[in-house]
Amino acid sequence: MKNLILIGLFITCLLTSCNVSTSKQAGHQDKPGVTGNFEETINNTIQHYWDNLNVIDTATLFRKEVGEQQLVDYLYLLNKTSAGSAHDGLITLLDKMLTNQALFDHFIGLIEKYLDHPDSPLRNEEQYISVLEYCIKDERLDARYKIRPQYQLSMLYKNRLGHAAEDFNYITPSANKGSLSKIDAPLTLLLFYDPDCENCRETISQLSNSKMLKAMQRKKELQVLAIYTADNLGLWKDYASSIPAEWINGSDKQQIHKQKKYDLRAFPTFYLLDKDKKVLLKDAYMDVVMDTLGTIANKKIG
Repeated sequence: MKNLILIGLFITCLLTSCNVSTSKQAGHQDKPGVTGNFEETINNTIQHYWDNLNVIDTATLFRKEVGEQQLVDYLYLLNKTSAGSAHDGLITLLDKMLTNQALFDHFIGLIEKYLDHPDSPLRNEEQYISVLEYCIKDERLDARYKIRPQYQLSMLYKNRLGHAAEDFNYITPSANKGSLSKIDAPLTLLLFYDPDCENCRETISQLSNSKMLKAMQRKKELQVLAIYTADNLGLWKDYASSIPAEWINGSDKQQIHKQKKYDLRAFPTFYLLDKDKKVLLKDAYMDVVMDTLGTIANKKIG
């Protein structure tokens, strides 16, 4: 499984109460007297989180336990609100930071670390897209801030939630050929793996023993497509016996890598697709995938 040790998330008072108390931490102050519902409390905190930020005091904000901790707490809050409010909150933050170029450079790196790193529990593709679009469009930033974001955006725009997944061809160990788009199933669990990856082997073993997964496949509600994207076909074929017989085990012969169809930065990588191959989950943790499938299975039973 993907793991990343975060600094702590010290905002439990917000998650257990609808009352917001005054905070004296450097860089932000919650507005007292907010007694609305939980969502209003979160949105109000986001709106005013950076009001007292001293952009000149970089010595304090560059300290990990201050600036980085405040950013982590803020990003955590953004995940508790609507997509629109999260977008607006990020723009507010970036506008504030851009008044000090050194501070902006520091925080833009931290934002990438937490919103885009494949092992970050705070990873949020849509939020990071907002950040990259900001960097590209804002005329106050010179060209060096736009080259890398343009490439990152080109990859993030692929296989977005709610959009059709990129199609590709594959071949099985028995030389049968197929393509993602031709799989006829209400749901497709697309798993990118590497036999040399210990986490992949553990994950495949766990999935192989899942009664829910077996039941969904037996009822023809789900097809699992396991894809090897590297070039060691001997290794892939030797490992084929470890893949459940009811799965499709394929090699794309490096088509995905060469054509940059998917942004695979860690293995295993999961996508959950609907019957039209639109993305329901992208690069999700296995427990999220299983919880989602469990919810779908329970709805069918109900």
